[in-house]
Formats: sequence, structure tokens, C-alpha cells
Amino acid sequence: MIPIVKIIEAVVAKCNVTYKHGHGLEVITELSHLTTSQVSSTVYPVICLFQDFEENINDVDELGATLHIIIANVTKPEYTAPERYEHNFIPTLYPLLETFITYLKQHHNVNVVNSYKKIDRVSWGKKGLYSNTSNVFNDYIDAIELKIDIDFINTCN
Repeated sequence: MIPIVKIIEAVVAKCNVTYKHGHGLEVITELSHLTTSQVSSTVYPVICLFQDFEENINDVDELGATLHIIIANVTKPEYTAPERYEHNFIPTLYPLLETFITYLKQHHNVNVVNSYKKIDRVSWGKKGLYSNTSNVFNDYIDAIELKIDIDFINTCN
């Protein structure tokens, strides 16, 4: 059985962006570390898979899971919500979401993408991950938060 984190890694690699996975605080810490040691444009856009997630395994070589994923990009703190859509969501985040979903559906270990819920997170602070009292990341980001229900083919290839 191929771990789900590796399937998502393969899909994100086709999107040609940074991939991170792990517990929410671990991902945030790692991204914060990267953005202090590198230029933000080399880290973002990023697709993050948050763990832990439950895997529902049946006896016909399928497993299902609901995955918590974000697609994020740097933004400017002074942007208003309409400016965030104009400069970030429409030209970068929405096309990346479409590309990610397309490659996800094409992956040989994905049986079906049942549905997903999407939340646009403008100037994402702590509320999206755990109250919007401050910026979680070293950089100001806009993000699309996803909850995706997926059925995987449970094989070793």
C-alpha cells in the first residue's frame, strides 16, 4: 500500500510547487523556518496536507479518506479583500486548485474524488488553523482551504 502522503506528494510534484505534510503546527513551523532562510517566492505557492487523517479500508482494495489541504501563496498585508482576489486568488490560487484537482483525479491510485469543500482564506491568520488574532506564518498569505473526500485504490504500485 502506498501511503496517502506519497500519493499527494506525486500529485503536487506535477503542479510544480512546494509540498509539505504533517501536523498543522509542524507544517507552520517548517514554512516559517523556510521563509526566514529563503526568499518567499522560492517557498510559495505551497500545497500542504495536514495530518492526522482517518483511512477507511474495505475488503475490495479501496480506502477512503477525508483530507485537509491548503493551497497558499504570499500576499501583501496592505491588500484589501478585492485586491487579494485580483492579485492572488484569480491569477494563482484558483488555477492551482484546478490543476491540483485535475492531477489528483488522474493519479492511478485515486479511484474517485467524491467531493470537496473549499474556503477562501483572505489574509490567513490563526483562525483558519487554530482565531484570527495574528499571522501564523512569517509571510502574509492568502489560501484556499480544502476538505476533500477521496477513494483510493489500495495497491502497492
